[in-house]
Amino acid sequence: MNSKKIVALLMCLGLSFQSTALSGVLYDENAVVKASAEESGKTADAESYSGTEQSENKAQQPESSADKADKTQHAYDPISDMEAEQEYRDSTEITPGKVLFSVLSYHAEGEESAYLDDDSDICAEYDLKDVEFILETKAENTAEKDGMTPYKTFYEATTSEDVWATVDKLSDNENILSAEPDFVWEKTDTTTVAATDEEINAETHFPCMDVTGVWKDCFDPAKKEAPGKGTVVAVIDTGVDYTHKDLADNIWVNEGEIPGNGIDDDGNGYVDDVHGVDFVDGDSDPMDEHGHGTHVAGIIAMTPGNGGGVGVAYGAKIMCVRAGQANGSFASSDIAKAIKYAADNGADVINMSFGGTGRSYLVESALQDAFPSCVLVAAAGNDGLPTNDAKQAGYLFTEDIYPAGYKYVIGVMATDNNKSLAYFSNWDFKEGSGCEYEMAAPGVGIYSTLPGNRYACWSGTSMATPNVAAAAAILRSKYTDKSKYSSRYIMGQLCSATTSRAYGFRSYPELNIRDSLTRQAHPNLTLDEVYTLDYQDVSSANNGDGIAQPGETIDMGVAVWNRWGAATDVTVKVDAISDGGVANKYVEFINDEVKLSDVGTFASVNNGFTYTDEKLTGISNPIRFKIKEGTPNDIQITFNISITAKNGLDERDGNLYSSSASYTLTVQNGVALSGIINEDMTLTNDKLWIVENNVLIPEGVTVTVEPGTRIQFWSADPNNKYGANANVYLQVEGRFIAEGTEEQPIEMYPGKGFEDKAVTITGTGSYIDFKDSGLVDDDYDKKYASLKYVNIYNATYYASDPYSLSAGKPFNVTIIDHCNFTYSYSFRYGVLFAKSIANSHFSNMSMKSRNSYGICAYDITTTLFDNYDNQRVYPYDRFEKNVALNYHGKKDDEPSIIVGASDKYNPLFANNAILNSFYLNNYDNIRAIGSFDASKDYNGRTTYDISSNYWGTTNPDLVKVQCLDADWDVTKNDLIQEPYLTLDDDMSEIYPFVTEAYLTDKDGNRIDKVSGAQTVKMHVKFNRDMASDVQPMVTYGGSEPYTDFAVSGDWANAREWVSEFKIDPYIDLGTMYIRVKGAAAADDKWLVTGTDWGRFKFEITNSSAQSMSLTGEGQLGKNFLSWMQDDYDTLAGYNIYRATKYDADKKPEKQNFTRVNKSVLNADELSFIDENVRAGTDYYYYFTVVDTDLNESKASNVISCCPLEGEPPVIVHTPVKTLTPDKAIAITADITDNVKVAGATLYYKNKSADSWKSVDMRNTTGSVYKATIAAYEVTDEEILYYITATDGANVVYCGTADEPNVIVPHYLTRKITKKATCTEDGVITYTCTECNESYTEKIPATGHKYNDVVTEASCDKGGYTLHTCANCGDTYKDDFTAPTGHKYTKTTVKQPSCDTDGVSVYTCDTCGDSYSEVIKAKGHIYASEVTKKANCTDDGVITYTCAICGDKYTEVIKAKGHNYSAEVTKKANCTDDEVITYTCANCGDKYTEVIKAKGHNYSAEVTKKATCDTDGVKTFTCADCGDVYTEKLEALGHTYGISEVVKPTCDNDGYTKFTCSVCGDSYSKVINATGHKYNDKIVSASCDKGGYTLHTCENCGDIYKDNFTSPLGHDYTSQTVKPTCETDGEKTFTCTRCGDTYTEVIKAKGHVYKRTVVAAGCETDGYTLVECMECHDSFKEGYVGAKGHTIVTDKAVAATCTTAGKTEGSHCSVCGKVIKAQTEIKAKGHVAGDWITDKAAAVGVKGRKHRSCTVCGAVVESADIPALSPKSISSASVSLSIATYSFDGKVKTPSVTVKLGSTALRKGIDYVVSYRNNKNVGKATVVITGKGLYAGTITRTFVINPAKQEIQKLTAKSKGFYIDYAAKSHATGYEIQYATNSSFSGAKKTVITSNKTDRVTVSKLSGNKKYYVRVRTYTTVNGIKYYGAWSAVKTVTTKK
Repeated sequence: MNSKKIVALLMCLGLSFQSTALSGVLYDENAVVKASAEESGKTADAESYSGTEQSENKAQQPESSADKADKTQHAYDPISDMEAEQEYRDSTEITPGKVLFSVLSYHAEGEESAYLDDDSDICAEYDLKDVEFILETKAENTAEKDGMTPYKTFYEATTSEDVWATVDKLSDNENILSAEPDFVWEKTDTTTVAATDEEINAETHFPCMDVTGVWKDCFDPAKKEAPGKGTVVAVIDTGVDYTHKDLADNIWVNEGEIPGNGIDDDGNGYVDDVHGVDFVDGDSDPMDEHGHGTHVAGIIAMTPGNGGGVGVAYGAKIMCVRAGQANGSFASSDIAKAIKYAADNGADVINMSFGGTGRSYLVESALQDAFPSCVLVAAAGNDGLPTNDAKQAGYLFTEDIYPAGYKYVIGVMATDNNKSLAYFSNWDFKEGSGCEYEMAAPGVGIYSTLPGNRYACWSGTSMATPNVAAAAAILRSKYTDKSKYSSRYIMGQLCSATTSRAYGFRSYPELNIRDSLTRQAHPNLTLDEVYTLDYQDVSSANNGDGIAQPGETIDMGVAVWNRWGAATDVTVKVDAISDGGVANKYVEFINDEVKLSDVGTFASVNNGFTYTDEKLTGISNPIRFKIKEGTPNDIQITFNISITAKNGLDERDGNLYSSSASYTLTVQNGVALSGIINEDMTLTNDKLWIVENNVLIPEGVTVTVEPGTRIQFWSADPNNKYGANANVYLQVEGRFIAEGTEEQPIEMYPGKGFEDKAVTITGTGSYIDFKDSGLVDDDYDKKYASLKYVNIYNATYYASDPYSLSAGKPFNVTIIDHCNFTYSYSFRYGVLFAKSIANSHFSNMSMKSRNSYGICAYDITTTLFDNYDNQRVYPYDRFEKNVALNYHGKKDDEPSIIVGASDKYNPLFANNAILNSFYLNNYDNIRAIGSFDASKDYNGRTTYDISSNYWGTTNPDLVKVQCLDADWDVTKNDLIQEPYLTLDDDMSEIYPFVTEAYLTDKDGNRIDKVSGAQTVKMHVKFNRDMASDVQPMVTYGGSEPYTDFAVSGDWANAREWVSEFKIDPYIDLGTMYIRVKGAAAADDKWLVTGTDWGRFKFEITNSSAQSMSLTGEGQLGKNFLSWMQDDYDTLAGYNIYRATKYDADKKPEKQNFTRVNKSVLNADELSFIDENVRAGTDYYYYFTVVDTDLNESKASNVISCCPLEGEPPVIVHTPVKTLTPDKAIAITADITDNVKVAGATLYYKNKSADSWKSVDMRNTTGSVYKATIAAYEVTDEEILYYITATDGANVVYCGTADEPNVIVPHYLTRKITKKATCTEDGVITYTCTECNESYTEKIPATGHKYNDVVTEASCDKGGYTLHTCANCGDTYKDDFTAPTGHKYTKTTVKQPSCDTDGVSVYTCDTCGDSYSEVIKAKGHIYASEVTKKANCTDDGVITYTCAICGDKYTEVIKAKGHNYSAEVTKKANCTDDEVITYTCANCGDKYTEVIKAKGHNYSAEVTKKATCDTDGVKTFTCADCGDVYTEKLEALGHTYGISEVVKPTCDNDGYTKFTCSVCGDSYSKVINATGHKYNDKIVSASCDKGGYTLHTCENCGDIYKDNFTSPLGHDYTSQTVKPTCETDGEKTFTCTRCGDTYTEVIKAKGHVYKRTVVAAGCETDGYTLVECMECHDSFKEGYVGAKGHTIVTDKAVAATCTTAGKTEGSHCSVCGKVIKAQTEIKAKGHVAGDWITDKAAAVGVKGRKHRSCTVCGAVVESADIPALSPKSISSASVSLSIATYSFDGKVKTPSVTVKLGSTALRKGIDYVVSYRNNKNVGKATVVITGKGLYAGTITRTFVINPAKQEIQKLTAKSKGFYIDYAAKSHATGYEIQYATNSSFSGAKKTVITSNKTDRVTVSKLSGNKKYYVRVRTYTTVNGIKYYGAWSAVKTVTTKK
């Protein structure tokens, strides 16, 4: 909402004005609650921040930005409760026909603007007249433009339209800065009592203010000092009698003006403004025409020495500025001009003794501009009421009065002279918060001047205000430098320096002029701003989302505002302790106190706010606390913030100044839902689910919600101006099943702090009227959202921009069944789409904009629309069995239930109840049912049947005013309401509602009026059976909410509730309206009646003064009034009041009625003639009854009368001459009158008719009146007619019954002279055969008649549909489709061979397109054959031949080779060879093999042994042939072994000696030297030695060195022994590597002494200790003797239960030495009290109890409570809602009522129900099983009978009949019963035993006889026959 709209809005929340009547205050002590952030904090800035990375919560505290010089507030914060808007408008008094507005203009400083006039664009656009410039102020915080300065320029103008409507239109114009009515404010005096000298002396207010003492001590007459001297006080009031002898010398004189020359000498824009200006009459004579302003001026500055009186500041001058009218009212436009005039012309103080409840932007701008130079003082008002911030503390009546309530205006309350708040004075409920009244001053019996040199004592805050204004003048005369001592400084001295206090409901600063002159103001610190931050750099557990959550550490920033004197040592401390002293268990403080810097007057200071790019990014010195883990959701933690400071202006002031405030933080703890849900899930009822941003359920995903689950939408701190603007809604593209139960409904609601936000379940629609068709179609498998048994709050269109139609999401679901939709906030648009809505309740839905689609559904049945306002409903297919209760739709706004076809739908609209209060509503505001404009209706111009509905009345006129159709607006389609349902009709299927509510007397007679005290009965009747265990709430009262008196009763029967009570008239007399709510239907307790108010009434009267009945009539030149009134003893007479305008929605006393009788009419005068009237003008009258104490009653009824005059109307009419049969005739006439036309009538008849018909002529435009003779009344007969007109007194005729106008019929021929084409109209010409007169008639263009040719898509080209008009050939294409793509078939045109490729061709089957593809060669497939066999010696051949192509190749088979077998053909001996012959088995080839002779078979013998070195002989002898030969045996050789080994060394060879073991021979073998094998060792360099590598041979130890490195040098560290004052020290250096050391000496320092005086102790002497600062060597000097002990008493401490006490003792207060020791008193021990139950025992669950100490409360003992055992339900009584059903294929589940004794058990809690065999025909079983506290099982049965039969056909046969009935698959058979009488006595039956036989001929009956026939179904189950209901009876007469 933009700021300009906010301004316009708050303008219309306006002014509830001051009355001079006195009112008491109702205060509900029990309703007092702890202030929350909303109470103690300022409303957040209208600015917003879009960043999301920071987190911050903010509450602003008491002072508004208007209090700060650098933060001037020019607009107002939005008010969340928009429902108050109309109430404020209705109760606010404004100047009729006048509006104020401002625009932004630019011009150079010192130059004048080009002001608007009547011809300007803005004025022309809004029809504004008499435009007048009011004032111009610089536009702060607005940039210059082209070097020109920006200004806010204010204008007033007149409008002929409704003022508020014009204000709203102007507010919508972005070029208009502000728009408002011209508010009326009132003076604030209360009594005007003529004063005597004695009264003046007794009631003077000077002593209580020590006025004379102040004069004496502070002003020296010798120096010509006078209080207030040199100052000017502007009195903006009803004027001032500037000629009064006690004022004349102290009237301000404009020295720049020459009196009486008619010239504006000083150029200030006003001619001859010598003493001031009159803004009421628009001249320069501010003379008082009332007396109020003169009285105010005298209190300030009556001059001494004239014998009359003296003013408080008699040295000041009075500037006379008249803005108040003679009746004491003030217009805001006049006030603004007056303020500007006073400031521009040198006023130092402005006194404003008036006020009202409205905040005028115009007045506020003028005040802000005046504030730098003027101290502003205003009256708080006289209604005895607190400011509006008292509402949350339980006060029922409150008001804020302005300008007193502005922070820069001193708001003044009134006290008596004892400093007690006056009983009539308004008062400030909470200092420093909201509307602010700063101080009090004497305002009771104040003596002052009246016009004409008169005096009087008056009382009121109007009289207290000038006392403060006078004091301000006195201070300003002392503190003259305005650049140093600002208006704020003067305010501080007046309000804060005072030590006096006034006492009433609160304590307030009381005016004390002496203190204000002599003391300095003290600080007044209040909490200005609070920020709470959960930044992640505060704690890693924080998530930085701006929501306070369990486990997070929060930084709190505070800003403190100082209003009055400067402050130092400012400290802020925070706790979370309740009023009862209990610390909040969910918060843990880390730092609860901070010190702030000093702060000056009217400035603020904070605890280190850090900003980056103007955004709060941290707090350097925070209050820090942690929210504990496990904190429940929606826990509100209230922080108490204490502020303390010292006086920064007065160091001598030792007081500590403090203030306190509170800030409430809501903790969120639930399961957050955000983003996309990617898999099925169930929202269980054991958790809270929070939709904190938009959530998507995509296609294919199902989210199910368990019964009893709570779902919260929106979660963030609403005070966080840096928080992200979340888009919170649930978008369903899959399935969302939220189905609770009656016992466990599902809850959906906006979070705390977001009560003005919408709960939105939606689809893909993104515009206000774009529903997601997938959610409302019949396909429940895809998109589907079901709500059953759901309580849902604020279900409507979500919009990120509330003014945009395309920036959000409509509420969109599939099924709504058994749901409650409740609305706590008035949304701009209300949009809801569903497929069906049933058994639901929509209550209090109020939308700001009528440009809203509203509730749209295909079927809406059995649903209540309860107290709707400005909200449409669109039923597409069916609207049936619903109730529209107090459904408010305005005649000009069309928000109603719309009947008609917005698309292809044509809804059924029947069997509904439309119920409105005809007594309390303007008829134009109850248009519950409406039709479409014919131009928007799918069916065009048509008529809709909405008959068979109940309208709460049978009066046709009252039915019509509940509709908006062609009867009221001819552009709309007509609705046919008759016939109506009446109370005699059966309406039991409609949603439950009240049919009647009335009273009966003791005799049972129905009464409408209760006269005097008596006992009556109230009867409330309903349309259907209601639940007897649910009691409705029945109340009555005289005004909203009609709950003044509650009555109790009980059900007389299922449809009537009766209450008997006594009425004792005392206060609430007059008309009482009955209010009923909360009754529930017997068969479905979810269906609860709505809030039914204002439809039924009765009267209460007694014998006191009560206006009865006023009637009246207009007569020639006068109005005659008469009335009825019961006489009584104190009746004095009557007063008559009259007005020319009247608003029936407002009380007449609050409107511009004036009394017309000069004196009270006598009691016996019961009539009055008002002759002071103008003919033709409507006058409105009421009368009041006056008693002998001159008390007036309330107004009577208001009637209207119009006086008549003698000049008749004039009719100008051109007679209609001819008619055409069956065609309507329009009769028009121009009718005028010198006053007004009261009515016109058309009389007509057919020539042959006996009587005349009449119809009222309607005034269509201007002076034209029109009536229509319907077409069905026009035949080929002549019609006679005449017209009459009247002005109420005179009648004029055009034609008469004797000489009428005659319409002669035409005899027409018809010819089409121009044929209609598709696009052009044709013409039919009608020509009369009698007179040749002709006329034409249009033939509408036929429109194109297209023939469609579908061109299918081809493979590579898209398809389309060609539409060709059959008439004219016009063509167009649509339904384009994409190319289908080729569908190829493969053909092989060349097969591949073994060694060559083939070819395939692909051809498209659709278009023939082709391409080829190569088929690779297959390769040979060879078969083998042996073509030449191989033999032993020759190779064979294998030939390979390809099976496909015959290609051949050969392969050689190698020869096998011979297959020889061997045979010995010659045996061998020792010397001859053996021969073996080999023969081939294959070819016979042979060869031989010689085997050498086998040789001798020698045996060997050594005939001579060999030695090591000589040969031996071995002799061989053949065993076969004896042959001998010898063989030499070689010498054996030596057998050497190692006999000695000498190892080699690194440098020398070794050897091995070998010795023969046989003969001892030996030799040696050399082993070579091994050479050295060195190991390497690196020796590192040291501090003083080099390093190297040492090589050592591991065999012989030989060594050598290489790789030499240099020494490292020493690395010394030091250790110092410090020198003392007397001895040397030393510094020892040690090498870290080698430990080498050396030392250096450090010389002694010498002593450095200091002297310390040790005071003498109680027992010890004092002395001066001289001590060396280095070594503490010391000595003493300067001894002083001991002082002795200072003994103080140590008080005794009483022992408690657990802690020991102490006896009295004493100790020295100086040294602490115990003089008398305290002894311990043992603890007393606990005294245990009675047992207290902590947790009650449940079934199977133990309970817990404890005992506490009766002394200290501590728990001293705990114990278990045994678990309970469940009760058996076996003896419980059980009743079923239905005992017998008819079969319909559906499961039957009758509801169950279970009672155990007198206790009704609860389903789902105490028991559960299951069913068996409850679908098919037969006996079904109900099983009730105990649960929780109950156990056991009960069974009950009910019956399902076959379905009712239906005779489909009954035909007569010869002596019989043929019957065709419905076959039933569940049947066993059928019974046909027939009789000759309707009672079926003596009936016969035919039984059909087959369920498939559904047609039978019954014969052998009597011929030509009438038979009554019916049929029923039976089903046999378990041997039992169950019979269905008989069909409807039909008759048949048999044939002969």
